[in-house]
Parts: sequence; C-alpha cells; structure tokens
Amino acid sequence: MDSSTCKRIKELYELIGPNLMTLNQIATVTGTSKSTVGRYVIENYPEEFRKKRNELCYHYANQKELHPNYKGGRTMEGGYITVEKPAWYTGRKNSKYVREHNVLVCKAIGITEIPKGFCVHHINGNKVDNSLGNLQFMSLSAHKKLHLELKRRGRTYGCK
Repeated sequence: MDSSTCKRIKELYELIGPNLMTLNQIATVTGTSKSTVGRYVIENYPEEFRKKRNELCYHYANQKELHPNYKGGRTMEGGYITVEKPAWYTGRKNSKYVREHNVLVCKAIGITEIPKGFCVHHINGNKVDNSLGNLQFMSLSAHKKLHLELKRRGRTYGCK
C-alpha cells in the first residue's frame, strides 16, 4: 500500500462524529479492500482508540440520521456519491439530491451551482474519491478534449 493511500485511510478513519465512516466506506473511497483497511487500523491504532471508535459507530447506528450509512442523506447514483441538496445550492432545481463532488467544488470556490457549460472532473478516474485534490473544475469542451486525448492514448480514465 502506497503512502498516499495510508494517509487517506488515516484521514478518513480519524473522522469522528456525523462524518464517521465504516471500514467498508473507507475501503471504497481509497480504492482498497476492507481487509487492507482493517490491517492498517490494527497496525496503527491502539486497541483503546479502536474500541472507542466502535462504540461511536454503534451510537450513530442507533441514530439513523447521524450514521454515515443513513440513506436519506447520502446515496450512490451512477457510480457517484449523491447527497441531499444543501439549502444554499441552487443547481438541479427540481431535485432533492445532487452529486457530492459538485457541492464540494461549489463550496470551495464560492459559487452556488456549477454554471452551464462547466463540470467537475475526477482526476484519478475514481468517481467516489471526492477529495478536493482529486477534483478539477473545467469547461465541458475541455473535459471532452481531455477524455478524447486519454482515449487516444489508450487510457479510459485518470489523468495521472
């Protein structure tokens, strides 16, 4: 496992509170297996910390709207993570859910929706990796050119 994957697992495992993620969710986001994440956790965190985190997982499991598996707030659609549309987000007028990566980029650059003719590109091709370092705001024409060039080079995804 490379150092960037280890770093990402560490960041996600240490999220506490409503953002608490299960080992399965961490594995999905990092593109690894649950057993790999589990081994990393056992090797890098004391038993006391793991026990306290497990208690928090149980606590949130009994408060569905606070648990990360609560389907009313976060779901998958077409391979992308979707979230309930925040009150400030003005895109997708008639929709209750929006793609999480669009919301994150809008919030980061201070806009309320993705303008017509623009999109958010996942640099590494992993549709569930919504870390800001993996998201690129770009015009639809530039996005199309990028994917045509990747296809020409024999790559169907990713820009690394």
